[in-house]
Amino acid sequence: MPTLTDSKILVVEDDPEMCESIRYLLGYYGFEVNTSQNLVDALNTLLAIDYDLVLLDLKLGDQSGFAVMDHLQERALDTQVIVVTGCHAADDAITALKKGATDYLKKPFEADDLLNSVNRVLDRQKHQRELSLFKRVVAASPEAIVIGDHQGRVIYTNVAYHRLMNPRQPVPASAESGDAAPFFDREIKTVLDTGLPWQGKVEMTDATGHPFTAWKRVETVPYTIGGLNYGVALLHDMTPQLELEANQEKFRNLVERTSDWIWEVEKLKNALARVKHLSGMLPICAACKRIRDDNGYWTEIEAYIETHSDAEFSHGICPDCARKLYPELYPE
Repeated sequence: MPTLTDSKILVVEDDPEMCESIRYLLGYYGFEVNTSQNLVDALNTLLAIDYDLVLLDLKLGDQSGFAVMDHLQERALDTQVIVVTGCHAADDAITALKKGATDYLKKPFEADDLLNSVNRVLDRQKHQRELSLFKRVVAASPEAIVIGDHQGRVIYTNVAYHRLMNPRQPVPASAESGDAAPFFDREIKTVLDTGLPWQGKVEMTDATGHPFTAWKRVETVPYTIGGLNYGVALLHDMTPQLELEANQEKFRNLVERTSDWIWEVEKLKNALARVKHLSGMLPICAACKRIRDDNGYWTEIEAYIETHSDAEFSHGICPDCARKLYPELYPE
């Protein structure tokens, strides 16, 4: 960024001696100074070169220096104006301030008064330009951003912040220029006081009164702007994320329940897999009732079933066999 002495200054003064005196004084301290002694020359000079500061006499012969201020406003330049005039009318001072003058010096004035005014105005301009550049960078961010000073006063919010706070409204032109409603940010002040970043969840309310949860991270801007430190806060609406997490939690619960069910089914399948089924054609002797196994051997039916299943036997006699074996116990 340029230093103050890199600034271009135009002295608009119809008194040649005063004009030269100011040029010499400021030139001695390293400023680049040009002069104009009438309105037409001043306007043409301003068209040719963008000046940082104009030292303006309100009386330019029979013409008014207010025309210079009107010219600067019409072109929307950030050229600063210090009125230096022998006219002490209160109305002129008020008009000059309304038209954008940043300071007002009455003739005669001390050299130190002029130097102090010039340095103060140019320093403020440098600050504003650096801040404006930073704001333009911030404006392009898709994240909602808040910039605050060392007292926690919010000086800028970007368009994404406006969308965050006004989700159901179109973005007005004022938001595009970065206008911020005056409010304070406690976390920004804390970060600037301590020099330590901060992050966490914050509960917020949008312009419609709808509460929402945001994730907020606050840091100190890593360089000074106009010699001052600022804090920057990034805000991210967590509501969709929380809803997703809630759904994910529901999904996880469902998966866990499903997993439990699948596990039970798997255990059942494993248990069933361990059961040996008897199926297909079983060759059995019609007389002794032995079964021929897969290797061609004839085995007792009990042994075969025990080998091919998990079944266990307990022996008993059915009623028909009991009558045959023990007829005396079953009289006719």
